[in-house]
Amino acid sequence: DATRYIDVEHGELAHGEIRATRCPNPLSGTFMLECQNGDLSVPSGTCGERCQAENHVLYGAAFVSPTMDHGTGIEQQCTTPFQGEVLVACEFGQLEIINQCATGCFSSAM
Repeated sequence: DATRYIDVEHGELAHGEIRATRCPNPLSGTFMLECQNGDLSVPSGTCGERCQAENHVLYGAAFVSPTMDHGTGIEQQCTTPFQGEVLVACEFGQLEIINQCATGCFSSAM
């Protein structure tokens, strides 16, 4: 269901042509159209709902993720003294979050 059941208009494609296509509103994302001997296919990409901005308070990070298009992502740096980043991806209107924040070893005597 590359287009979430919404028809997508496209112009003529020549045999062997591959064209990047933006998803129609209200969906977001991009996909590829490919023409092979009169058969049109979608070899990659999908359309999906946008993810709304959200407030996040995680171990080592606090931030607001922006409104994001389907299939996009951002990296948010962890706050000091944490190291690493939080990966945020938008897939079909849902945020996927991978928290990679960690603390280092502070100097001390053992």
